[in-house]
Amino acid sequence: MDEAHKSKYSVHPRAYKMYYDLIDRYWWPGMKKDIDVYVRIATDFVTKLPRTSSGHDTIWVIVDRLTKSAHFLPMREDYKMDKLARSYLNKIVDRHGLPISMISDLNGRFTSRFQQSMQEALGT
Repeated sequence: MDEAHKSKYSVHPRAYKMYYDLIDRYWWPGMKKDIDVYVRIATDFVTKLPRTSSGHDTIWVIVDRLTKSAHFLPMREDYKMDKLARSYLNKIVDRHGLPISMISDLNGRFTSRFQQSMQEALGT
């Protein structure tokens, strides 16, 4: 899956494109589901931490499931959505590009507001 996803001809394809790129050469039970999980980014917040000298009390944990790299962004629990979106663009999107999807156990309202803030920050 790594090779199919990183190919210079694919440019980090979505799950369905990656599936069709691979199906001619490979197949295994649960292949579509495995590919779908593979192309996602996982995110969560660790909150209520002791405040640092710079005022941070939260860590935003973001894992790129493709590269398996984890990012730990210091935050404050009271950061507004636009600040989170800008931080995400500057720290994550600059390195990995825009994600195809995000996995989060945060509520749907947060996810919706975050996506809206991302669109505004991108000017789309």
